[in-house]
Amino acid sequence: MANKQNDPYFDPFPTSLRKLMEKNPATGNPVTPNELAEVLGTTAQAISYYINGKRKPGFDNIVTLCKFFDVSADFLLFGIDTKNIDMHKETGLSNEAIEMLVNAHNTNNEANDIYELLNSILSDRAFYEFIEDVDFHAAQLKELQSLDITELEKRFPGVNMVGYSKWSLLKEIDSFILSQLKKRGYLEDYEL
Repeated sequence: MANKQNDPYFDPFPTSLRKLMEKNPATGNPVTPNELAEVLGTTAQAISYYINGKRKPGFDNIVTLCKFFDVSADFLLFGIDTKNIDMHKETGLSNEAIEMLVNAHNTNNEANDIYELLNSILSDRAFYEFIEDVDFHAAQLKELQSLDITELEKRFPGVNMVGYSKWSLLKEIDSFILSQLKKRGYLEDYEL
């Protein structure tokens, strides 16, 4: 498995380009490498190199891509809209996460309720502890799933460790959700 930090496929530009190619702004259909090659006056092979992070386009092609997809150069090159750069730098949130937060914070009363809930959850230390725990348990589960059955039986004789790890992870998620519902008064009589 490739290390995402060192793999140019996961760099911001190819990642943004792949995402943009999922939907042509004019038609709503996916953009094929051949279509994009025609727009840029290049070959599908060059587009493939861009998509895979093996090559970057020149200035003129960056401008053309920005116009074609109707995005800023910041978004194309770095995956973050200009208006979201400061928030991204401060929080590390993705452009999509920032946009969803902004959309949740509109004047619609239902959306304000959602924003209040998000604010409550995001300002609760238990949420971050929960995320760390889930990430830890998910990594353990992934490691267990990478072992073959012989190795699992050798390490954990007579125990379905993968099944137990899945159950434990789901139990932790359930427990957190129930505690949050109880904390907010939705399940006052429920015993955890």
